[in-house]
Amino acid sequence: MSWHSTLLDGLAEQIDHADLGVYRENGQYADSERGIVMQVYPERPIELISLSLYLPERTLLSPTAAHDLSTPRVQIRYRLMGSPFGGIDMFDALSALIDGKHLALGDVTATGEYVSFADLGQDASARHEFSTNWKLTGLRPL
Repeated sequence: MSWHSTLLDGLAEQIDHADLGVYRENGQYADSERGIVMQVYPERPIELISLSLYLPERTLLSPTAAHDLSTPRVQIRYRLMGSPFGGIDMFDALSALIDGKHLALGDVTATGEYVSFADLGQDASARHEFSTNWKLTGLRPL
């Protein structure tokens, strides 16, 4: 797996271990599960957490460095049934998990930083949708 793929996979595992959703690489979930998926936002399962990579920036530290400083952004978009307060609770849980934390994400280590939060309203099935954005900073091998 590439550095970015390992980062996303490790973040999905962390979210799963925090009991916020269920992560399976194959993306197959029962409607009763809150699935964690990558780079997509499918109609099913009913409740969903989707991780997407965007703005994968990097800075070369020196001409002879073995690593560069990578600062990709990750959008965590989710939808939940019930009260909209559940979405705010989810944000608080994600913030406690990621913001200002040194994260061990598989073979990647990164520091998380909060970027933004938005309530996206309800979809046609009365599910509340939210979007959060995070910057993850780490050293990526060249």
